[in-house]
Amino acid sequence: MPQQGVPQPPYPPSAYPQAPAYPPAPAYPSGAAAGYPQTVPPGYPQAPGDGQAQAPWSVSAAPPAPLQPYYAETKAKASPTMGIVGVAIVLVSAIAGCVSTWMVGELIGEFLLVYDMSDFSTTMLSEPDQALFNTMLLPPMLASAVGIAGLVLSIIAVVKNKGRAWGVTGIVLGVLAPIAMFIMYVASVAAAVSAMLGG
Repeated sequence: MPQQGVPQPPYPPSAYPQAPAYPPAPAYPSGAAAGYPQTVPPGYPQAPGDGQAQAPWSVSAAPPAPLQPYYAETKAKASPTMGIVGVAIVLVSAIAGCVSTWMVGELIGEFLLVYDMSDFSTTMLSEPDQALFNTMLLPPMLASAVGIAGLVLSIIAVVKNKGRAWGVTGIVLGVLAPIAMFIMYVASVAAAVSAMLGG
């Protein structure tokens, strides 16, 4: 323990050497200043600095790809041909059916008076008259069959939207045609009987 009032000898210098002082790191020139070309990917802006003008920002240099539509093209509008054909068949068959039914009714009215029948029956007709009556039935039967085909075609046109308005018209005419034919039949029979009784 050192005594008070007695000067102490100085501490000896450290036995470890001091680290030498390193010079500051040299400043490295930029790529442009060092003579190296600036390689910037196309479409990307050049890094700021070096006093060069900056390229405008763009996401991609290539033009954008066209959008693929969900459908190749807008769905083409269905042709109304089916609906038009359907209503035409129904209309022609309805007219032919009404005319031929009128003729059948007139023939039946004549048979009622000639054969003095309260109810019409083909069993009471002679063979020539039976053959005539069977022949007269063919046109309205054919018109009815063609009208049914037109009615079916009109229904298909409505379902497939191929002339829906025309198809609806054909359906309405197809439903009304048998009613019109029956009315023509009754009217023709009454007209034939009235004409023969009046004569």
